[in-house]
Amino acid sequence: MKNLFIDNVNWEITDWNLDNSHTHIFKINIAEKFKDIYSKYEDVLSDNEILKSEKYLQVRDRKRFITSKYFLRLILSKILYSTPAELQFSQHYNNKPKLSGIEFNVSHSGDKILIAISPKPIGIDVESLTKPFDFESIIETCFHPDEKKYLIKADRQNFYTFWTRKEAVLKATGEGLVDNLESINTFQNRIERNTEYFELKSFLIDNDYVASLAFKSTVNNAIKFWII
Repeated sequence: MKNLFIDNVNWEITDWNLDNSHTHIFKINIAEKFKDIYSKYEDVLSDNEILKSEKYLQVRDRKRFITSKYFLRLILSKILYSTPAELQFSQHYNNKPKLSGIEFNVSHSGDKILIAISPKPIGIDVESLTKPFDFESIIETCFHPDEKKYLIKADRQNFYTFWTRKEAVLKATGEGLVDNLESINTFQNRIERNTEYFELKSFLIDNDYVASLAFKSTVNNAIKFWII
């Protein structure tokens, strides 16, 4: 499984001098950052986003939604030389949010949010390795034979590695979750989907989370990892 992972991921403190020809991954701790933005997020989020945040019944879900929207707007504004509140999103197919001039995707699990930004289509997914889930029951129906070879022992990390890779691919293509997950073989680090090719990379976060990235590579498209 080692060949599926990026070795020695170097997370740097965000300096906001972002090259929009590169792929950028941002890691956000919800509990820590929500405190920082609590008094100012209403000046950044749209009216619709604020209304939607108020509909969440669970406080943790509300905090996660607000934090992800706030920092997505902040990051995109830095790359597009705008202000966070001015950004106008539209809906792509499958209700995927879209913004002219940049590709992006967001995922969250536990207390972590990951935001991926790229000049080309991109998808990202993160899962907590400590989350209770009876994953053994879906191995037979959701995984390709090449993947199932590594899931015989039902190892949690292996399971979430392949699961996040599938999710990342489907988010990059804009399809969303499909019925025939077993047809998607993410064992290799390059996959064809709908006549397009995507690079696949997986990485661990603090040994408690596994995340995967699917993106259309370009010349000199380096991957930068940032902590906000």
